[in-house]
Amino acid sequence: MKRRKRAIIAEMNVTPLADVCSTLIIVFMITLPSMMWTGIMISSTKAVTSAEIQPEEQLPEVREICKIDITKEGVFVNDTLVRREILKRELERLISQMENKMIIITSDPDILFGNVVEIFDTARQSGAEKLSLLKKS
Repeated sequence: MKRRKRAIIAEMNVTPLADVCSTLIIVFMITLPSMMWTGIMISSTKAVTSAEIQPEEQLPEVREICKIDITKEGVFVNDTLVRREILKRELERLISQMENKMIIITSDPDILFGNVVEIFDTARQSGAEKLSLLKKS
């Protein structure tokens, strides 16, 4: 009598593989938002009442500032309309002439925040060392 050869059935257990994959997915879902975060660091000021200021204290005099106003009509640098294409070049020219390199940015309430941040970034790239965002009333 001849014996038949039985075919060996080999199956792979996928349960540990599925566990490892699901764990990795969860870890990536938790860590990805913190790795992708970009932003602008802002240091806010503290309000001071006039009673807290000593008379002998001298406040620094702001002589040279550059004022950027963002409106529906466009971007105004020191009350002069400037096209966005030449804004960086104009800011670089103005900032190079300034001693304190301070820029104050104001915008209309209906201007998108992304546009304000874009101008903020352009000013920082142009060499501004101190930037202020003011709210229009």
